[in-house]
Amino acid sequence: MPRQQNIGKITTYRQIKLLTLMVVTFTMAACGFTPLYQQQDNGQNALLATFDRIEIAPIPNRIGQILRNDLLDHLTPRGENGDSKYRLIVNLNEQRQGFGFRDDNSVTRENLRLEASFQLIDLDSKQPVYEGNASSNMTYDLVSSDFANLSAYQDALIRTAEQISNTIVTRLGFYFKNKQD
Repeated sequence: MPRQQNIGKITTYRQIKLLTLMVVTFTMAACGFTPLYQQQDNGQNALLATFDRIEIAPIPNRIGQILRNDLLDHLTPRGENGDSKYRLIVNLNEQRQGFGFRDDNSVTRENLRLEASFQLIDLDSKQPVYEGNASSNMTYDLVSSDFANLSAYQDALIRTAEQISNTIVTRLGFYFKNKQD
């Protein structure tokens, strides 16, 4: 008899999961949800076509170069086409702060914060059409090896740049998606 009760509970659990999935699906469809990178009827993606028309201004320093390359990979994966309608300008600010101290007052952990302010400029009007800020934090251990500390710092810097790039691309995607609708 207990086995039949377990089967009944499993069946009820599956029914609840199915019902929940159906409710979420119908709710998403009813609210007008559309994917950010949805293809149009002609098989093209208007958002990616718009991204292709963004020129990314050079960003100073090595981390700026890494961020710019990551933005190029996301926004213009087929390469810049020379027919730019927009220019993306990014300014970076890096802050490092040590915390976690040993008995000899040496730092054991460091927090890296990378902040970016960005502007999307319409090249026809020379006016900013979208502005925003993005930031990322990474924490890494400091050890007695200078090489290990440098490697940890560089890795944290690259990861923060990747997070900022993803944030900028997502915000630009929402901007252009809302502009199309």
